Amino acid sequence: MKIKQSYNNNIVLAINENGDEAIVVGTGIGFSKKFGDIVDETKIKKIYYSREDSIKKFDAEVLELANLDVLVFVERALEEIEEQLKITVYSSLFVSLVEHLNNLLQEGSYLEEEHPLRWIVKRVYPETYEISKQIYKDYCQQFKIEIPSSEVVAISLHIINGIQKNTMPDTLENTQTINEILRVLEFSGNFNMNKKDIDYSRFVTHLEFLLNRLRSNNKFSGEGYDTINLEIYQSIFTSLENDDRIMNILEKILMILRKKYGELSEAEKLFLLIHLFKLSS
Repeated sequence: MKIKQSYNNNIVLAINENGDEAIVVGTGIGFSKKFGDIVDETKIKKIYYSREDSIKKFDAEVLELANLDVLVFVERALEEIEEQLKITVYSSLFVSLVEHLNNLLQEGSYLEEEHPLRWIVKRVYPETYEISKQIYKDYCQQFKIEIPSSEVVAISLHIINGIQKNTMPDTLENTQTINEILRVLEFSGNFNMNKKDIDYSRFVTHLEFLLNRLRSNNKFSGEGYDTINLEIYQSIFTSLENDDRIMNILEKILMILRKKYGELSEAEKLFLLIHLFKLSS
């Protein structure tokens, strides 16, 4: 890897032999380094690749102007996020958290206000919320600063946004729509709503990808999917057609989605039904 820009002694922007840009973190990795120098691979602690073709100029400026202690804090926080959520963190999340937490240091005074999405985020993304709560506590303690607890929700939204590769408005819309769907299941009293259960987590993840597909008008039709799997799923659909308990909930979910995205394909309806069946078992 070659260095494109050194932000400080421990963080550089680099490019590999395939032309992929990344933020590279490691003690002393940027010390006395300039454009074109080879990255000392023995010093690399973490590499955050970009999901885009390159690191945006704005992102580079955020890192260059950020407080060094904030950069180090975020790098450690992302390690925890990756370990606990079992995900890959990209440069966009690194930059957005650095920018957000760095701004908190500069704002000075705050009003304690209840975040309007607190309970929604806590319901839809319980694991992310808990991690964000710990990041919030660690941040306040390390920087000896008192900031509103509503920042837990703000940090959560940055993490969700970074994972899903969405804009913040898209993340907010997804979160509210998923919450609306979960409320339908919860009020019916016929479904497992244990947030720690694997089927619950898989259902929320399915909804995230579904909403992203619908927003981009990339509706799944089932074409190219394993024929055997589709036949199995179709047989389950047929067996559940007369189960009013599940079919009524499916129709309520479809009503929510139709208002925003139009009609869903039969394949999309089928996969929703499979998840509902698992939650009802």
